[in-house]
Amino acid sequence: MLMTPTEIEIKYDCLTRVTAEDVEAVPLGPFRLGERTDHDLHDILLDTPSRAFSERRVALRLRFDGDRRIVTMKGPKAVHGNTVRREEYEATLGPEAQSDSPSTWPEPFRSRITEWRAGEPLFPFLTVRNQRLSWPVTFDGLRVAEIVLDTGQIEAGGLTEPFHEIEIEMKEGMPEEVEMIAGLLLAALPLRHATVGKAERGFALLARAQREAAARE
Repeated sequence: MLMTPTEIEIKYDCLTRVTAEDVEAVPLGPFRLGERTDHDLHDILLDTPSRAFSERRVALRLRFDGDRRIVTMKGPKAVHGNTVRREEYEATLGPEAQSDSPSTWPEPFRSRITEWRAGEPLFPFLTVRNQRLSWPVTFDGLRVAEIVLDTGQIEAGGLTEPFHEIEIEMKEGMPEEVEMIAGLLLAALPLRHATVGKAERGFALLARAQREAAARE
């Protein structure tokens, strides 16, 4: 089980198309950009009909990354300037775990899900298809952060919304280093600070779908 007590990141929306070559051309000063990795991600965000998780401002995500299945639970956001901090627990599911059966998932997921769902079923309220490019960022041999370039779409309530964004996530570095890297990217690329995440966009799509359905009745 991998536990990351606090996720620290800065996220930007891309105002125009940003390519891998654009990211790799950004001068990062004292930091070194590592080798690029490509990921074809399929994310499913889960909740109960009464939204037991979102009411707690918790995101429960099941991610398919090639042959890997990764379950993540993210807590409420704390915003400090452009930086977002939140508690995060993440684990790769082993072969014995069933994707549609949280009772087979490791702790703390199993007990928390059982407690919070209170007998309600879990359902996929939104899905995310994402072509992700990622780069490690090092300083003096230490992996201080990761830059990711995401391009894809959110699907919820029968509606879709595209996204194209850059994220800088702290790894073994300091928040100040994340802010410095983010500032260098912002100075070189057509970016705007992202104010909402994929889950919030998905809920907005669901609300829109419900309004449109009500208008048709």
